[in-house]
Amino acid sequence: MAHPVALYFLLTGILLLCGFGLPLPEDVVLITGGYLAYSGYMDITIFLPLALAGVLVGDSSVFMIGKKTGDSILNHRFLSKFIKPFHIRKAKAVIEKYHDRIFFLARFFPGFRSAIFYTGGALKTKFLKFFLYDSLAALISVPALVLGSYFGGEYIDQVLEIAKQVQTVLILIGILLIIYVVIKIRRWIHQKNAHDHD
Repeated sequence: MAHPVALYFLLTGILLLCGFGLPLPEDVVLITGGYLAYSGYMDITIFLPLALAGVLVGDSSVFMIGKKTGDSILNHRFLSKFIKPFHIRKAKAVIEKYHDRIFFLARFFPGFRSAIFYTGGALKTKFLKFFLYDSLAALISVPALVLGSYFGGEYIDQVLEIAKQVQTVLILIGILLIIYVVIKIRRWIHQKNAHDHD
């Protein structure tokens, strides 16, 4: 089966944007990539290193933007939509408490990841320290998610099949409820009209 290059570019591009705070968990992209590889649409040996690179480049970019701009991002019309003042305050407190090892832990907390990396840069943390901790965490999380969905693809298929069946049942229940409500309303209207004529 062909492995369309567009899929690799698309998923890697989304991972880069996730690093900038795109409101889509990168875990979903990694699991999707693993599942697409399981389904034969991509080669796992190509996607896994690309995913790792996409994650690290995205994280490093956010860190470097923090290093260059400091808190001025909060005044930027577009970028301020992704990183809010309370994210920065919370990230500063967490960095002061856990120091450099927070960059390892942040990989496992999607909601604050971008703010912590950005703030780490703004606080002039050494890039190599940041990159070392982030890389170690990514070497655990990225393969775990990608390979987990790749080797567990058959279970995902089963879950999707069950979800389709549940969806069909819910639609049928919904239709029956609508019919029931319509019948009840019609009876109520009929009874009200009969009562008004008396």
